[in-house]
Formats: sequence, C-alpha cells, structure tokens
Amino acid sequence: ARSSDRPATGGVPFVGRDREIQALERAFGDVLGGGSVTVALLGESGVGKSCLVRRFFDVALAGRDDVLVLTGRCYERESVPYKALDQVIENLSRRLGRMSRDEVTAVAPPDADSMSRLFPAMGRVPALALHASTPDRDPLERRRVAFRALRELLRRLSARQRVVITIDDLQWTDGDSVALLQDILRPPDAPAILLVVTMRGALSETGAPPALIASLPGEVRAIHVDRLARDDARRLAEVLLAQAAGTTWSDAAAIATEAGGHPLFIDEL
Repeated sequence: ARSSDRPATGGVPFVGRDREIQALERAFGDVLGGGSVTVALLGESGVGKSCLVRRFFDVALAGRDDVLVLTGRCYERESVPYKALDQVIENLSRRLGRMSRDEVTAVAPPDADSMSRLFPAMGRVPALALHASTPDRDPLERRRVAFRALRELLRRLSARQRVVITIDDLQWTDGDSVALLQDILRPPDAPAILLVVTMRGALSETGAPPALIASLPGEVRAIHVDRLARDDARRLAEVLLAQAAGTTWSDAAAIATEAGGHPLFIDEL
C-alpha cells in the first residue's frame, strides 16, 4: 500500500505491548498462507487499542508494497448507512481510482456497478461501471447482489496482494454493517484478509468475546488489551516527561502509579 493508505502514527510514544504485537503478526502470517482471520482488540476507552494497531502497521507492514490497508472507524453519533465500513469503502474506491482501467477490470466482479447503489463512493470508479448488473431489482435483491460483488472484489484483490482492513470503535456499529461483515467473512472461499477491529469491552470469565465479535464467522481471535504493566507504564511516563519542561525523572514512577497504568491518564498527568 502507498503510505497515504495507512494512518499516520503522529509521533505518539509507544511502549510495551509485545504480546499483542506478536499476536497480530501471527494473524498476518496466517493470512499470508491463504487464510482469513479476524482479530478483535478489546479494552476500556483510552487504553491504547488504536495506537496498538498503528504500531502493528509500523512494525509488521513497514516498507511492504504488497499490502493494501483499508482503514475505517465508527462514530457514536453518526447515522450513515453501513457506518463501520463507510470509510473502508471510501479508501477502497480511492485505491481503485489510482489503478489503471486494465487493473480494475482484472479484479472487477460481475455486477460491479451494483456496489455504487449501496456505497456511492464506488460510483466514482469509472471502470466498475463497465460491469453492469441487471436493473430493476427489488431492494433486498439489490443488497444481496451488492454484498456478493463486494465480497468477490475483496477476494480477487486478496489473490493479488495482502489485504488488511481495520475498523476502530466497532461498538458503535449498526446492524447493516454487521450483516455485511458476516457476508464477507462467511466460509467457504472467504477473501484472504486480515480484519482488525477495536472495541470497548472485555472477555467474559470463561474467555468468551462479546456477542458482536462472536457473531462474526470464520476464525476470530479476541485479545484483551489491559492497562500497561508497571515497568512499561513508567517507561511511557519517562518518554512523555522527556518532552515536557520543569519535571524530573523521579516523577515518572509516581505518575505511572497514580494513573494505574492507563496510557491516556499517564499522558494527561
């Protein structure tokens, strides 16, 4: 993917999380072998789930030009259709728009133009309009055909390069988005993609993920992102203190303790 396809880290300090990074790298490796894997990062607000995803990009995907990264985010008060995938589709349409007509034709599925009826951004890719669908379908049939076309498009793209989709704050998703994700990920022959979602929540006492995550088909790996361990929390405080004026290194341990290892609270203190 080009650098513009990936979220910038913005220079945010990052420490620890070796176990979580390794789990994401293993999932990416399994996708390289032809599988489709969903990784759900669960934890409280501000604990660093999104920062962890950005770090994974830097560690595992840096310098690779064979990876297509499509990022998205849900917003609590947003009411657009398919809001979990709205930005993902927008980024996908931009990526297709940078490809030549022959390249788009090579990955365009049958009924490709049906996608623009559900996702207007896809209508901005002229080459897709050449693959016209049968008009005058009823709404449920139009949706089914568009779902099928998007699934096939991702399947063809993933046969040519690695595809990683990330969605932040999935707890704010809508029913249509869940239905679309379920259709994309359903076996057999699901696209070989790595889907990484972040979500507020936790595993149950038995280790089961929230119902929303459990409803996704295929291989799903849920990871709880906890507060930082004591040494990592102190290291983060030290990094932030180095950027501040009028503080001493002796403040780091006190800040880490006061914040309870919560990265956002450490930053605020």
